[in-house]
Amino acid sequence: MQKKILLIFTILYCMLLTACGQSTKTITLPDPDEIVEVEIALDESDVRIYTGIEFQETLSALQSAKSINKESTDDTPDVENAIKIDLFFRNGFSRCYVYEDNGLYYVEQPYEGIFQIDESAYQQVLELIH
Repeated sequence: MQKKILLIFTILYCMLLTACGQSTKTITLPDPDEIVEVEIALDESDVRIYTGIEFQETLSALQSAKSINKESTDDTPDVENAIKIDLFFRNGFSRCYVYEDNGLYYVEQPYEGIFQIDESAYQQVLELIH
């Protein structure tokens, strides 16, 4: 009987720790030195192209994104005016979207996660498309 009670308390304790813990998920972006080209678009008719060096400051701002424990379950976010960012690097490709929703700012990596960024990071991306 005592073993059952101990087992139940142990399971509950583990569940409590898991529920209260902060997410350790971080945004996955390539090293700035590896980026060959960056394409940024608000829509398919207006694509801006940058080198990795030109995009370095904005990349640093995006890397400060904080996990909000939301999953990305689609190819594109279900919001208006999402800015698509395609990062081409030496041995791969990465896509993310930056957008504003209800006064908060996000960067979303399809099927990887949704992360919150501050307004200044969002403004840096906006400046690149205007």
